[in-house]
Amino acid sequence: MQILQSVVHPQELTGRQQADYCLLLSQAMDKNHLSLNDSLLQIALAYYADRSDLTRKAMSYFYKGRYHYTQGEFKEATLAFKEAEKWAVADANDDLTSIIFNSLGYINKNELDFDKALSYFKQSFRVSEKMNNIERAVYNLQEIANVFFYMEQPDSVLHYHEQLISKLELCNNDQKAYVYHCLGIFHIEHGSSDKALEYLQCSLHYNDEEIMPYTYAALADLYAKEGDSEKTTYYLQKLGSIDNGAFNITVLESKLSFLLRTEASEEIALVADSLVSAIQDAYNSILDRNISEIQEKYDNKSLKMKHELMQYQLGVLFMLFVFLSLLIFYFYRRYKNKREAAIREKIRSKEAELMTYRLQLQTLEDEMNQGEEERQYLLARHNELEEKIRTKTHEIASYVKLQTSLSQYEKELEYKSSVLQGIEIYRSLLDGENRILQKSDFQHLIIFYTLLNPYFMGIVNNHSSSDIEKIISILYKAGLSRERIAAALSQEADSITRRKNRMKNKGFDLDQLIKLG
Repeated sequence: MQILQSVVHPQELTGRQQADYCLLLSQAMDKNHLSLNDSLLQIALAYYADRSDLTRKAMSYFYKGRYHYTQGEFKEATLAFKEAEKWAVADANDDLTSIIFNSLGYINKNELDFDKALSYFKQSFRVSEKMNNIERAVYNLQEIANVFFYMEQPDSVLHYHEQLISKLELCNNDQKAYVYHCLGIFHIEHGSSDKALEYLQCSLHYNDEEIMPYTYAALADLYAKEGDSEKTTYYLQKLGSIDNGAFNITVLESKLSFLLRTEASEEIALVADSLVSAIQDAYNSILDRNISEIQEKYDNKSLKMKHELMQYQLGVLFMLFVFLSLLIFYFYRRYKNKREAAIREKIRSKEAELMTYRLQLQTLEDEMNQGEEERQYLLARHNELEEKIRTKTHEIASYVKLQTSLSQYEKELEYKSSVLQGIEIYRSLLDGENRILQKSDFQHLIIFYTLLNPYFMGIVNNHSSSDIEKIISILYKAGLSRERIAAALSQEADSITRRKNRMKNKGFDLDQLIKLG
């Protein structure tokens, strides 16, 4: 990455050099978890699309697919990955082929097309085995087991878990920690607390810094469900002791989940407020990084335009100089002798006229001096008015900025107030209070639960257009019965069932989503 960034003038590269630079930079950005740049990929694709270099053509389409995948554009990502698959297979590039199959598996898993996801993960597993790439084979086995878990086929899940465990001895400690963590989560979902505890402790044994915070969070949640507050507090403290700002949101989410099972409303409000601030900080960090990238692109483009403009100006001046030189030389050679003879003949006759010309010149210079003084006065007046305009513009911008800041602060207060009200509504429903929800309560509860479980609410928002359907989904997810939900919404229990069935007919299976988490 540093080597590529050290290229002084990448905009001056052309042809294959430019395409290779864009492709290698995209590859380095993806490996360093940086956002891919579609413009770079378009340059690489434009060059390699019609050429016989199958390896770079396949890689260009692969990273194009990676770009669309990270943007959530699964249809465009699938088209790019399928094109990459065609050229990777033609090139007999097993390594890239297995990665492409794995990526297609992830897309279909995200779109809940589990049969296709299984097919692609199994293809990736077979290619990985053929290459003797144990780590990649293990990751694919893990994904196959996960898909069977979503399909509610526990026997198949256990079968692939056994295969996973049999291959772990050949893996590094990081991968062992990840697999044992996933096995623990599986058994938590199936209510096997002892088995889950065994696998989560195995994951901690391998001391993987990336997986460890999530394992601490899982153990804290497991002990919280069992009512062991001492061990819950212990693992929350372990989670909070990790000196990494990236896990701050995870820590606060785990604390909030634990406190919601208690009656410590004051602590819940403090943790919820901290969680909102942490999410806002993360958003601002991402926004600042995006602004920096945009500014860098703008600066590079401006520099390139200035450089091109300077080259153009120098070219014009050079051509003008050559033209004038040739013109002067031509007239000089043509009229030299003739003009010398005419000048000698007219010297005497023009001596008298010379004095007249000098007097006229003096008069003209006096008039020009007067014009120069007037021009200087107008220029000074122009600069003075320009400065006043600039000063007033800055003052207006300052007031606009102040007004924007006040508006933003008011919005933040409204949002935090809505979160706190949502927490109070949610806790009262969990405590069994006979509370009837008003329409004004809907938005508070939706905003709070989106903060608590963004993954669940993201899917709900994609399938539910009305607030009442979102509230029904949230209350079912919270574990309330159909009768309790009907009472809270002042409706009949059968009405709740009919709404749930209509949601399912539209392709939104609430029961399936709740099982997936």
